[in-house]
Amino acid sequence: MTDIKDAPAVIAGAVAAPRFAGDRVRSAIVPLEWPIEFDGRVIDKITVRRMTAKEVSDFVETTRAEGKAELPMFDCPMAVIDALDADDSDAVNRAVLDFCPGRCGRPTRSAGGVAILRRLHRWRSEYADPRSDGDGLARPDRMV
Repeated sequence: MTDIKDAPAVIAGAVAAPRFAGDRVRSAIVPLEWPIEFDGRVIDKITVRRMTAKEVSDFVETTRAEGKAELPMFDCPMAVIDALDADDSDAVNRAVLDFCPGRCGRPTRSAGGVAILRRLHRWRSEYADPRSDGDGLARPDRMV
């Protein structure tokens, strides 16, 4: 047992960041058939990953405050995602399926590539909707 006088030393020594345990996959690399040149570099693959609770919270808060936010599940700006070739977009969207937070409605594989990102964009815009509590449902008492 740690004596109370030792507590500051124990806390000060706790510098290791939390990390996910186990072997569940939290990201996927999607190679692009049609690479994109952006900001002076060629992007030939996109990494899609699960978001942490803090990233989702920050995303929601930024969206509410600024009306939009970049989804932190990609290793590139949304401008690159928006500029993808349709086939590459479909491939990225299929990867997104495995890493969407449950609160965005878990799109199904039958939804198709473009529909998946539209759903994420809609999810993003719903958090910015002042008539919504962030769940995508407009509240009658907030209707203008």
